[in-house]
Amino acid sequence: MRDYYPSPISDVSVKDNEPHETTAELIERISSTFVHIIDEHDFDFASPKAQEVMSHIMPDWVAQLQSFENGNRTLSLNEQRVIWRDRAKEHPETRYGIDCVFSEVREDARSATVFVSMWVSGIAEATLYNMNECYWRNVKGKWMWIGTKGIRANPLSSGGLG
Repeated sequence: MRDYYPSPISDVSVKDNEPHETTAELIERISSTFVHIIDEHDFDFASPKAQEVMSHIMPDWVAQLQSFENGNRTLSLNEQRVIWRDRAKEHPETRYGIDCVFSEVREDARSATVFVSMWVSGIAEATLYNMNECYWRNVKGKWMWIGTKGIRANPLSSGGLG
């Protein structure tokens, strides 16, 4: 089990008169930033924004993403990173983008879900649409990302969320 990455944001004190992020804003921003990191092919999570994302990812984070490469298996972050890295080597023009993001936060239950409607292009001249559910839990006062489930979507049959 690895230690949590230090969060550059959590070490900053917020004064009463300064605006701060709501839980929804925080987890939506972190979930969206993850997509941008993959789009930039920062698979080592070396950039400052990637380090912030990593500071919110649980050591036992898992993903079940429908794709040809993983066959809908449940994978660790390291296993998924290998797939993304290999895809980028084989298809360097692959791009990841976001159509919309929204969340459901249950502060009383200390849990939340972020829904990320996104697309992937640059593979075999096709654009693939995905709906990802990013699962969050408040652990000792800090919102931590515990896992993701992603399904293939079709923009014509998913209510425009594809």
